[in-house]
Amino acid sequence: MDGDIPISDTFRESLAEWTQIKIQVKEGGELIDRLRDDYRRYCENNEELKSIKKNIEEAEKALDVLRDREFNIGRFVSGYMNAQKIDKVEMKGANVQKKVTVKKPTLTKKILMDELPKYIDGGEERLKEIIKLITESLTPKETEKVDLKLKKSPKK
Repeated sequence: MDGDIPISDTFRESLAEWTQIKIQVKEGGELIDRLRDDYRRYCENNEELKSIKKNIEEAEKALDVLRDREFNIGRFVSGYMNAQKIDKVEMKGANVQKKVTVKKPTLTKKILMDELPKYIDGGEERLKEIIKLITESLTPKETEKVDLKLKKSPKK
C-alpha cells in the first residue's frame, strides 16, 4: 500500500468496497445502455416494451443507490487519506490517488465592490489597473480530489 504507514482495517475494507461499487457502477451503466438499445429496437411490441422499460427503471434506481454509496465511500476514503497523510494507495485491481489543486477564487462583483474603494482614484485606465491588481492579489483556494481508477483487466 502506501509506504510503511499502517492502514486501518475499516479503511482497507472501504477501499475494497469502493472498488467493487465502481465496477458495478460501470457495469450498471453498460447494462442500462444495452437495455435502452433493446427498448428502442422492440418499440413495436407493447408487452415487451413495458417489460424492458420496467427493467431500465429498476436498473437506474439500483445504479443511483450505487452512485450514492460510491460518493459516500469516496468522501470517507478522502477524509481518511487526509487524516493519515496518504497520497496514493495501490491495490490489486485499482489505484487511489489524491490530487490537490490550488486556484484563486472567481472575481465577483461583490469582491470588486469590497476591494475597489481601497484603490479608486482615476479614470477607466486606472480601473483596469485596479482590477488587474485585485485579480493578482486574490488568495488561492486549495481543492482536493481523490480518484479511484480501475486497472484494465486482460480480455478473456
